Amino acid sequence: MPRQRWRTRTTSPERSRVWWIGMLAGVLLAASCTGGAGTSAPSEGSAPGFPVSVQQEYGTAQLSAPPRRVVALMPTDLDIVIALGITPVAAFRDQFGQDGVPPWLAGRLDREKTKLVDLNNLSIEQLAALRPDVILGGGPSLQPYRERLSQIAPLVGYEQGYNVDSWQQRVTTLGKVLGVPDRARQLLAETEKAVETAKSRFSALAGKTYTYTFAYTVDRMATIGDERNHTTQFLRQFGIAPAPAVAKLEVGSAGSAVSQEMLGLLDADLVLVGYPGADSRKALEAHPLFQQLNAVRRGTYLGIDINVTSALQHPTVANIPWLIERLSPAFEKAAAG
Repeated sequence: MPRQRWRTRTTSPERSRVWWIGMLAGVLLAASCTGGAGTSAPSEGSAPGFPVSVQQEYGTAQLSAPPRRVVALMPTDLDIVIALGITPVAAFRDQFGQDGVPPWLAGRLDREKTKLVDLNNLSIEQLAALRPDVILGGGPSLQPYRERLSQIAPLVGYEQGYNVDSWQQRVTTLGKVLGVPDRARQLLAETEKAVETAKSRFSALAGKTYTYTFAYTVDRMATIGDERNHTTQFLRQFGIAPAPAVAKLEVGSAGSAVSQEMLGLLDADLVLVGYPGADSRKALEAHPLFQQLNAVRRGTYLGIDINVTSALQHPTVANIPWLIERLSPAFEKAAAG
């Protein structure tokens, strides 16, 4: 059967570069001669719900049939694709996860069938050679590659914007794009049930306060209390709210800057601090002002590693159950306090 036909429209049409079209044609010709055939998509009109159009940051992405060769270039999209039961031909490499895979996906990604790619050194030629039917991803990281990626396959970015689309919205969108909307609805229901179960278990958290801070170093910290942030939205599902002192801070692109002299502002019923490594954690936990926090003294402070931090900042249907399990000890202590 013929491979899926596609086209991507943008709200302001752009002229493709002649050199890129020539290079792409050569790459695709070589791939057709030497690469495996892969799995063909159904012919146009043979699949329920197709063709599909998605209005998103790059304009309108259109797919005539369910894609069979999927590339997931953002970590949240890889989570969703795997949870939907789809094996991508290429995916984002997690620089902090073992073998390039985050811990909540351990054992769920077939490394023999999925090529892991580094966004800091993205090879457009290698992606083109994989002959994808769709490329998932968006935001600032992919902006330099947007035009060239769109020449390979439909590029499905975010509908409202990077770090704006909710985890519920993204799984619904990708379920539609990948031709598995029923499975997406099932995942959404299962994940929301897991959240509700934890909320009931720690019902005493209602009305409590928290702070969440990432400590690059003792002299360079950022705390997040912005209601638009995914971390805030996720934690609010359990009935807890950002501490008022943090919520009043000026919000920058990476949260609100906090110096070591301001450590007292981080006190709350529950204090979460993320660290990039052991050295930064050791330095902050040894700081006299940090040791004076009530949360530290009563045991409702939790230091979290880069993997938990990543899941907390970018919750998905794949990592939320894993995240709840790791936050539960701190939730339990804060609820009992």
